[in-house]
Amino acid sequence: MDQDTTSSSTTSGTLVVTGGVGVSGQVTSDTVNVIATTASSTKASGALIVGGGVGVGGQVTSDTVDLKMDRKLCAVQVCR
Repeated sequence: MDQDTTSSSTTSGTLVVTGGVGVSGQVTSDTVNVIATTASSTKASGALIVGGGVGVGGQVTSDTVDLKMDRKLCAVQVCR
């Protein structure tokens, strides 16, 4: 197996899995590219669904942001 094959689709790369992958431990990657385009209308739908928190150390870029927060928690200026 060539251990340095770049992935550009769901059918290319060093490891190609047809079906699901279950991982109970940490997954580490230099990059993650979600190529699905499923729109999100709830926190349980979309191309990428995260069940816990998200920590971001750098810039976040998006076409739209829809913040749905409890107003009691909105003491910071972004909610005013």
